[in-house]
Amino acid sequence: MGKFGGLNPHPRRFGGGRPTAKVIFEGLAADRGTAFDATNTQTVVYAETVAVARAVAGSWGANERVSKAWQPLRCPMELLVRWERLLAIYPKYTDTNTTRRQRVATHLARFGQATVDGRIAAALTSEIGSAFVAVEYITVANASILVPSGAYPYGAVGSVPWHSSVCHVLVKMQVPTGWTEGEFYEAAGRVVRVCDPLLPAWVTVDWYRPGPSSVNVTGGPSAGGFYLDDEHNLDNEVFDV
Repeated sequence: MGKFGGLNPHPRRFGGGRPTAKVIFEGLAADRGTAFDATNTQTVVYAETVAVARAVAGSWGANERVSKAWQPLRCPMELLVRWERLLAIYPKYTDTNTTRRQRVATHLARFGQATVDGRIAAALTSEIGSAFVAVEYITVANASILVPSGAYPYGAVGSVPWHSSVCHVLVKMQVPTGWTEGEFYEAAGRVVRVCDPLLPAWVTVDWYRPGPSSVNVTGGPSAGGFYLDDEHNLDNEVFDV
């Protein structure tokens, strides 16, 4: 049956133990009884028994792989890629398989768990380190709210039918000592990726870096403000809430 045929159809062995197909073959051969010599490689009975054993072993292995479909840390890579597509995760070419698995596991772990400040802060600290300062929120009193005419008694009528920054999370950041601008922006680029799996679908998130001086808005950003002629005003500072 060729070099990789028979009871060892795969060109490589992964670990010790007896091949599954061989174990199944021996059981089937024994069930044949003494009228057939299924162990004689020159007989049709042998070929038939091997074919059945390989078919059963293949189905067994496929079922085992499918059983790990909901376990990102153990599932086959082709299933992991499918999870990434379903969860809108776009791995970098430098990401290891372990990193990709852990990221998918984090996304799936959020289901059924409450969103709390501690989980978000811990995840950001783990991912971007000292560049992370705090997670801040916007109260109703400070939020930008637009509602259709005749709807709620608060807010303003605008061209956008529904808009509110109440469910908007601000991540305050800083440039740690010794960091380059490139290193800071690379870390900032991971903020949304970290927060997205931890927040409900209706919540938006953005990061900001304080300007040359700050305005502490009670119920809003602790270091808000937009400053003309500042090098980073458009990309980093809080323009409004």
